[in-house]
This record gives sequence, structure tokens and C-alpha cells, in this order.
Amino acid sequence: RRNFFTEPGLFLFFSHNTKMSQGAKGFINFVKSSPSPFHAVASIVARLEAAGYKCLSERASWSNLKPNDKYYITRNQSTIIAFAIGGKYVSLRPMLF
Repeated sequence: RRNFFTEPGLFLFFSHNTKMSQGAKGFINFVKSSPSPFHAVASIVARLEAAGYKCLSERASWSNLKPNDKYYITRNQSTIIAFAIGGKYVSLRPMLF
């Protein structure tokens, strides 16, 4: 019995001859177009911005985060963190001394 996860080239052959969900096809295209972490982060940034995410700087103040907003940060163009603020978010900033 052949294992398409471990045998070289068999997975790609398998994937082209089987009905796949759009999510699976999208993931395979993402992996093929991302040969390095830099390519992967660039691709993810484009998708996040298309979905309405805003870029934050690690060094800037984050005191202006708003409820129901979405943000991301990158580091060295090879790492990305994305998050969304919930609708009930209340800043604790005014309470801090």
C-alpha cells in the first residue's frame, strides 16, 4: 500500500486527480507560492489587508486600538501576528497610573 504523505511526488499526483474543497486547494496554492517565510508573510499580509486588517508597529503606542477592529504586526518580514479586538473591549489605559 502506497502512502501519499511520505512517498515523494505522490501527494501532488493524488491532489490533481481527486475532488478537493476550495480550502484545500487554496492551502496547496499558498504552500506552493511560499518557498520561504518571507514569501509566506507577504502573502498573508496581502490577504489580511484585503480582509480589512490594519498594520501596527511594535514600537508605536497601541492606545488607539478600537473595538471590532482587526490588526497585524510583522517582525523582520518573516513573522506575523494577527488579532481582532472584540466588540466589548474597553481600554484600561485611563485606569493606569
